[in-house]
Amino acid sequence: MVSPRRPFFRVSTQALGCLFRGCTHVPRSTLYFNSAHRRLYSSPAAKPLRILFCGSDDVSAASLQALYDEQKRDPSSIASIDVLCRPGKPYGRGLKKIREVPLIATAQSLGLKTHMRDTFTGWDLPQVDGESINLIIAVSFGLFVPPRVLNSTEYDGLNLHLSLLPDLRGPSPVHYAILNGYKQTGITLQTLSPIGFDHGKILLQAPVSIPDPEKITRGALQDILIPISADLLIRGLREKVYLPQTTPVEPILPENKILALAPKIKPENRRLLSKMTAEEMARVERAFGRVWVGIKFSDGGRKRVILEGLETVPMPAEMSDFYATHEDKMGIFKSLTIVEDDGETRKETMVAMMKAPDGHSIIIPAKGDRALLIL
Repeated sequence: MVSPRRPFFRVSTQALGCLFRGCTHVPRSTLYFNSAHRRLYSSPAAKPLRILFCGSDDVSAASLQALYDEQKRDPSSIASIDVLCRPGKPYGRGLKKIREVPLIATAQSLGLKTHMRDTFTGWDLPQVDGESINLIIAVSFGLFVPPRVLNSTEYDGLNLHLSLLPDLRGPSPVHYAILNGYKQTGITLQTLSPIGFDHGKILLQAPVSIPDPEKITRGALQDILIPISADLLIRGLREKVYLPQTTPVEPILPENKILALAPKIKPENRRLLSKMTAEEMARVERAFGRVWVGIKFSDGGRKRVILEGLETVPMPAEMSDFYATHEDKMGIFKSLTIVEDDGETRKETMVAMMKAPDGHSIIIPAKGDRALLIL
């Protein structure tokens, strides 16, 4: 018969040495207890947080609101919140108008002190009532927080990322989750790394199933992830994962264990190519918004054509027959020359398009057994 495990009291080496030296006080941070029913670890009491929140978009605005609500709920845990945004960008004719980041409006509505910087060079963290910022939180910020700044805080920094890192490292994780046809994505709370974006210690993760993955758009998926990310941030603060002794969690890896990147979106990412299937073309639009193709006209002129409202449909029998026989027996097809130019080589592909049964939409062929319906 195995005897039941007895409760025990364990003393760390540091505490044991203190007892041998005749100390009358042993720091609580050096003691921890274990019993047959529960395990309790004591840790140094965390100081009230003086946070510098860095962000820009709707994702960060929701996290800031959650952070503000948490401060109101428990003022002893969060002493202050300062906000850092990047300056607005000029736009419009003559670049005379300024487009501010959404986070500005949220910060101002909450009455929070706001700073604007496009670089950390020559800038020191602000003092709050004579006290230093002790934690940086960055959410969709887009500006690298250098080691000098991180080292000036007691608890370094935290970052929310809308993917299950290390998968989809980069500034566009939601876009590429859709582009890659993912059925699951998630949120990661990590430390801010001094060596680069998205290379921090993974502290918490929340997997999220993607509903209707072949129809959902980037905006719809982001709307699902926003409140989950804000909740994960608050959970991390309540669990004090920013303390140095926090152990990283094992990352949740993709089923195929192949990691992808989520780089910055460029105009070329929105371009449809003849090698794509209809499903891939539709994903490009759902991930990146309006897409385009290069068209060559009969007079030799070329132009970009913007396409919106893409759907996939079964390849019409008439289109399959045309590509099998190259005969337009019904006179329903018009030719379209697609131009693909990568700067070094130019490829021209002739495709036949036809009107859809509704009389307004256009159907063009794609690789595979489905076609693309342009509304």
